[in-house]
Amino acid sequence: MQFPKRIASAVGCLALTAALAVPVSAAEGTRACTYVPITQDGFVAAALDGVEARYNLSGPTLYCVELVERYYQEVYGLTLRCDEGQVTVLNSDDLYFEPTDDPQPGDILFGSAAARGSGYSHWALVRARGGDSLTLFEQNWSWNGQAGADRVIDFPTDAYQAYTLKSRSGAVIQPRSQAPETPSAWAEPYLQTPARNGIAQLTGGNQAAVTRETFCAMALSVLTRHGVTVPETAAACAAAAQLGLVSSQDGAQLLTRQEAAVITARLITRIGTLPQASAEALSLYRDAASIADWAQDAAASLTACGLMGGTAGSFQPLAGLTCGEAAALLLQVDENPKPAAVQLTGSIEARLDEALACTAGIAAARCAEALLQSRIAR
Repeated sequence: MQFPKRIASAVGCLALTAALAVPVSAAEGTRACTYVPITQDGFVAAALDGVEARYNLSGPTLYCVELVERYYQEVYGLTLRCDEGQVTVLNSDDLYFEPTDDPQPGDILFGSAAARGSGYSHWALVRARGGDSLTLFEQNWSWNGQAGADRVIDFPTDAYQAYTLKSRSGAVIQPRSQAPETPSAWAEPYLQTPARNGIAQLTGGNQAAVTRETFCAMALSVLTRHGVTVPETAAACAAAAQLGLVSSQDGAQLLTRQEAAVITARLITRIGTLPQASAEALSLYRDAASIADWAQDAAASLTACGLMGGTAGSFQPLAGLTCGEAAALLLQVDENPKPAAVQLTGSIEARLDEALACTAGIAAARCAEALLQSRIAR
């Protein structure tokens, strides 16, 4: 059974993140994770449907199971008891959880210590489902004083059992009424013009993690608007593959930043021109070596013309994009398919100092919006 759940993106403090490779057990199957320095008690590392994943700097540990129970209390009004793989609804005789091999956003994951090959068990929620991966929303996943966010694991997996909410009576399970979702402030101007709906008509909302299929659909809309004939296929990724924008037709996977760079660069070369890639552009990123060889030229070119940039001195090649960010990126390409090179100024250290000063002076979410707006507009 499917039931509606919105996928919210990680909130403002993720503007200061860097994708780091950290030791994990082989059973865990972790592909990528973004880590955020924990700066204070009650630090918010990510959010899903308005529920925050919190960490304390010096106070008591906020455990993983607390987030799972709080999520269902705040979103569905349900009181849960999660006990070593047993999930019980305490305040409803109709609703219950059952194991599933087809986890969807909002479903619960439990990994025992033995299954994970670790010394402790772990609870998490599914943020997004990819073709062969899951993106998690979790709490108490930290390393070296940093909180993990948007961790991506292999799927299927023996490390976790998934549980989905069911109704004995067959009733449609609805979340509590929630405030309507609004796009990020920096992306909103790109999403308001009706003539742009072919590009900005998104599935899942502006804050949802964008999939390859959605991004390819928007890219095809740009091509069509510029007179390129697009193959008639059922899937956008299949059409994009025929046009040479992508090599894989798997559209269910969440899009990474390095994949977005490659697709966008190829799109621009079909309808315009792109500044030449240069080593100078990639030298701005402390994690330049983490960018895949096949994506380095595209990342350098898009950095050179200001269409993509990093945060806290990192490009974060394996991090994702929201649908709003993806639409804003492609709308800029639609408006100007011949972007000129911009002046690249400022060292990595200076940018990091600026980011840290920003969070010290204003709320993390406002800081993130300011940094993102600067990155998109420069």
